[in-house]
Amino acid sequence: MLIKGFEHQPAFSQPYNLPYYPEFIESLEFTKVKDIFSGWIDRSTNFPEKILKAAELVEKRRGFRAPVLKTKAELRAVIDDFKTLYNDSLAGPAGNPPLMDEDMDNMVSQLLWIADPRLVKLIYKDDQPIGWMLGYPDIGAAMQRTKGRLFPFGWLQVLLESKRTSWIDMNGLGIIEEYQRLGGTAVLYSELYKSVMSFDQYHYAEMLQMREENINIFLEAANLEIDFHKVHRLYEKSI
Repeated sequence: MLIKGFEHQPAFSQPYNLPYYPEFIESLEFTKVKDIFSGWIDRSTNFPEKILKAAELVEKRRGFRAPVLKTKAELRAVIDDFKTLYNDSLAGPAGNPPLMDEDMDNMVSQLLWIADPRLVKLIYKDDQPIGWMLGYPDIGAAMQRTKGRLFPFGWLQVLLESKRTSWIDMNGLGIIEEYQRLGGTAVLYSELYKSVMSFDQYHYAEMLQMREENINIFLEAANLEIDFHKVHRLYEKSI
């Protein structure tokens, strides 16, 4: 549930609610489990040169590589790697349910509609996938205009929005446990910076769903001048 940032447009795939909802749900004895933060950077962000250099050093010393995906065929080819990375880095540690094959197929079919393969980042150690960052053009404005209706012509609005939006949604990142604290996130942040700066279409990148317990990511994010402008809160209630 959103608890901060009501004045900002919701990113595609993020929940939005009116400001009184948290107070209402807390009056029903729901309590906080964790907070999840979203922040953004733009072309004017002072991206530290030391992170770019650190990413280069990590790639050389650790043997990490982050190939650039250019086509949807190349994106399809790494779907199995992405599923493995999601389940190993998020399903267990974050308490999320693992993605089954059917779930992954549904997500991929939706993603491929709007995907810019250059925004999907995977890190490999030799041939083993060890880290990921999922990015895609934000289509939230089109979904608002069409009121969520894809037919008969809403799908065209969504497709056009994916080609002209200046926003990137970076919906999660993760490093599998045995390769954490080895500089992999520096590589991911470096790739994020390149995504914003290398393509004329994009001017902003919104980092979504950064869990408060992931201290290492927040320590590195502190160097990037990320404006954490939205907070969502996960609630629970004992029955």
